[in-house]
Amino acid sequence: MPSRELFDNNGYKEHYTKTFGYTITSLITSRGCPFKCDFCSQPVFGNTFRARSAKNIVDEMQSIIAFGYDRIWFADDCLTLNRDRILEICREITERGTEIEWECLSRVDTVDREVVENMSRLDA
Repeated sequence: MPSRELFDNNGYKEHYTKTFGYTITSLITSRGCPFKCDFCSQPVFGNTFRARSAKNIVDEMQSIIAFGYDRIWFADDCLTLNRDRILEICREITERGTEIEWECLSRVDTVDREVVENMSRLDA
């Protein structure tokens, strides 16, 4: 988990509030992707998918909320790459009552109605 307490969080929040009207910070839940999209960071992280647990992700989300951020940018290449995993993350967020706005990258071929409905319920 990143040591966010070492960053100038107030400075970041001030900048984003002035620029966008909200505060945001990144959270990476996985590395690697099997696809080879031209616009992606796959060449940096490789094509071997490695992922954090849903519990660990929501722990970090709650830490971000405690720092006073309004939104989270899930900086994964494709947050929805593994259907069971994204549904597990959604369940963990719901069970803990974690509320924060968020955004992510995805691919249309990695979501279905159930995934989208679960993800949309989480957006505070």
